[in-house]
Amino acid sequence: MAATVGLAVLSAILDSVSQVSAIHPWLLTHYWLSFGDLLRTPADWHNVIADLRLQVGYVAVFGWPRGLG
Repeated sequence: MAATVGLAVLSAILDSVSQVSAIHPWLLTHYWLSFGDLLRTPADWHNVIADLRLQVGYVAVFGWPRGLG
């Protein structure tokens, strides 16, 4: 659990550093606040879909059950 929190903190720090802007779209925390766009009229789906795609990718890589199959 501490490693997960550490990864989230590191991701937030790297997201605020402009020199590493090339990796910003791949960071966990880059699109986290995009769900606030759903409360706007009209809803802006671009960042929400980008965040969902990124989170599905992380779940597929790190959340896939090991030892099955």
